[in-house]
Amino acid sequence: MFSGPFGFRYFSNLAIIVTATAYAIYRAYPLLPLDAFPLMMQFTMPAFIGYPFMLMGLYWMLRADLIHIHLAHTQPHFSRKFDRLVTIGPYAYNRHPYRSAYFLHSIGWFLIFSYPTPMALIIPLVFFLFWSLTLHFWEERRLAQQFGDEYREYYKRVPYLNWRLKIEDHEQYPFIQQLAWVLCIFYFRMKYRLRASRLGNIPRQGPFLVVSAHESYFDPFMFGVFIPFSVNYVTTSDVFTSKRKQAMLKAIGTFPIQRHKQDLKAIRTMLRLLAKDQAVCIFPEGGRTMDGAPQPIAVETMKLIKRCKVPILPVRIEGLYEIWPRWTDHRRQGRMHVDFLPVIDYDPEMDIETLEQKIRESIFLEKLTYQPSKDKLLTPGIDTVLWACIECNARESIEITGPRSVHCKECGETWSMDDHYHFIPSGDKIGHSIYAWLEILRSGIKPFAEFTIDTDQEGSENIYLKSSIEEYFSSAGSEKDPGVLYLTERRFVLYGGGLVRDWRFDQIRVFTLDFENGISLGVSGERHAFKLPRSETPMKWSDTYDFLISNGSDGP
Repeated sequence: MFSGPFGFRYFSNLAIIVTATAYAIYRAYPLLPLDAFPLMMQFTMPAFIGYPFMLMGLYWMLRADLIHIHLAHTQPHFSRKFDRLVTIGPYAYNRHPYRSAYFLHSIGWFLIFSYPTPMALIIPLVFFLFWSLTLHFWEERRLAQQFGDEYREYYKRVPYLNWRLKIEDHEQYPFIQQLAWVLCIFYFRMKYRLRASRLGNIPRQGPFLVVSAHESYFDPFMFGVFIPFSVNYVTTSDVFTSKRKQAMLKAIGTFPIQRHKQDLKAIRTMLRLLAKDQAVCIFPEGGRTMDGAPQPIAVETMKLIKRCKVPILPVRIEGLYEIWPRWTDHRRQGRMHVDFLPVIDYDPEMDIETLEQKIRESIFLEKLTYQPSKDKLLTPGIDTVLWACIECNARESIEITGPRSVHCKECGETWSMDDHYHFIPSGDKIGHSIYAWLEILRSGIKPFAEFTIDTDQEGSENIYLKSSIEEYFSSAGSEKDPGVLYLTERRFVLYGGGLVRDWRFDQIRVFTLDFENGISLGVSGERHAFKLPRSETPMKWSDTYDFLISNGSDGP
């Protein structure tokens, strides 16, 4: 349902009911409150039975209130504008769970105090009777009038007095996930002025896929608070780094997928959830953007999306990259906006290229722009992105000199960052955005030596990058100080300890930026990860690899 008893809303219901019940019992016992706690602590058999009833009623009343706040209205604030019929969680068990929970709560109080007086019985009973009449003769008619066939189907499926003992998977709504979304509503609403538009495009029921650009760890919370379902999120297995994180992520409906190989377990999980009429969210880019620009969508990801054979809900998020970009831990001030685009219906005749184009046009802006931020600290972490100076082309030369300023250690040029993430140089020179800065660097990528190590390759190769490696990871384990990693025009080569290991571009299916200053390659279903020294910038390796692939090197 979507309205509380007597027209009151949300937590006011809980406060009024509990206060009224406690007051009735207080009036029934003249010695209260002085003797109340000693009496309640006497664990007689009725009291022993009463506490579970009282707490169970309180729990279900709380859940019913939380689900109103989360799902029953169109904006994350206390609004009287409703457009959703809540049919999951407590409302999948009973049409009026709040009233039934109050009944359990009252029984608990009566058992705890053992011998309630007539007054202690009459007042809650009057509440319960008036409440039931209001729900039956007024609210249910109003719901049937507003929601029509949708409510009539719900009316037949869910009982009025008794409770269903078992509900379907898509009707369940875990309490931890529910509480997390409600807390996010208030947090993002107050701190970042979160807004949403075109909520009418959200499907009324599953199954369907949610697709969105991946700009920050906040992404799932941004649109998850508006979708009236328990959404399951596909995320890279790299995030599941500890048992605490695993427990937290699973509690909010997240399951891992390995990016460097075909993860059959994750694919089966995804298809199983959709087969049970649930909603699943996937980020087609596979990782968070570093410069705010859209990233390529892997062919394997598009094949998986098409294989699901369900409608797709595209979501466009604005302002999130500027608030928490990947290259920093500092969360900045700003505003967030979520836009739900029209659903892309499943069409078996649509090819993968057309589907990808539709998704890109929906979730990405036509022109990259940065939302303004008034935060005082904008530059912390930007030196891990700006891997060279655009004036002198010196690599790893940019350092942070202030909360909104950077300079080059080689040529001495300085830049200040404005609210729109543009770097304004000294003098009358034109400023550049983060993306424009990196585009200048990408266009000037050149080799600086020839590779002549004796391997199975014929002839010499141009070296574009090289760096010592702190640690190398593979399925065989990890190695400390394995040697030097080279990036040539044809391949990656790890040379050290008398061994030469190489991975040609045509073998590499996935290249990713990892945590803790690392990069990794997906080759034949196996992951090869390299931890770079702090002096190196992973973004430089990513841009150089993309440059070589896009300019006709031996890529996939």
